[in-house]
Amino acid sequence: MGKRMTLVTITTSRGFEAAHRQLHDTGKCSVLHGHNWVVDITLIGTPDPHVGYVIDLKDIHGVIDQLDHTTMLHRDDPLVEVLYHYDQKVVVFSVNATCENLCEIIANRIEAIASKRNVRLSYLKVTVHENSHSNAFIERTFSKHVR
Repeated sequence: MGKRMTLVTITTSRGFEAAHRQLHDTGKCSVLHGHNWVVDITLIGTPDPHVGYVIDLKDIHGVIDQLDHTTMLHRDDPLVEVLYHYDQKVVVFSVNATCENLCEIIANRIEAIASKRNVRLSYLKVTVHENSHSNAFIERTFSKHVR
């Protein structure tokens, strides 16, 4: 019999409130507006034998908390400079802050944390809800554990 590896699935959900608008959108999403966003995260990995968990959820929650009570804008949006001028909390991305793009951004940040902390991660799913009826998700599998 070969070496056995235990995989554990963990899930967490975290909400944040933030405004955004879609640069170059011709519809109503081009107007600055806000949402009560919710992010669901599922990870599968091997628990660290020293601490007993796959990843510290405080690190995951920190990724989401950085977005709370912000205005999320594309870097080319002229509102960026106006809001900075008035000392507003602005998060600037190279893309519009859509559910789809936020999934990618959050997944990349979690993956970076996992790598930095030597987390043995084999699966990651990030779902971003901008309201109770609209969401997007991204799934990633890793043939070798992220480290």
